[in-house]
Amino acid sequence: MDLLIKVFTAFAPTTVVIVAAIVSWQRLPSKKYMQNTFDSISAELIKLGDKMDAHTQAFHDEMNKHANKIDINSQPIHTEIAKLNDKIDANFQTTQADIRKLNDKVDTNFQTVNDKIDANFQTTQADIRKLNDKVESYSQTTHERIDSASAELRSEIRTMNQNYINHLARHEEQALKARETQSD
Repeated sequence: MDLLIKVFTAFAPTTVVIVAAIVSWQRLPSKKYMQNTFDSISAELIKLGDKMDAHTQAFHDEMNKHANKIDINSQPIHTEIAKLNDKIDANFQTTQADIRKLNDKVDTNFQTVNDKIDANFQTTQADIRKLNDKVESYSQTTHERIDSASAELRSEIRTMNQNYINHLARHEEQALKARETQSD
């Protein structure tokens, strides 16, 4: 009985750790999920870079057109350059707004992943506590059952010993009576 208790006590913590590891492994975001999120963000950055390249190319194209007109009439060209600068500023503002949106999206995605990891960690911790409580409860119940069974066995042994002593006393009494009867 003591061996059974020792074996149970030795393997219970190991069992809890293995179950906890399996539960936490299943709740963490997968590498594929993280890679897909990174790929999505990278694709948006590439699109934004292409958009900036297109705006830059459009600017260069416009500058080349105006460079030819400078020789003809410089004043209208200065006016056109100012307009072009306004367009560039507007495009730059738009691009900055797009970058801010993208940064916000990246921050939100990372925060979401961190929140999921934290939630999964909290859930795993709660599960581990529940498992520990169950192990503790089962251990306590097992000890109580063993103590109860031991008490019953001790009581039965005491009763059997008393019955045996009474039985021996009766035999001794009968043997005494038999000797007395034979001596008379």
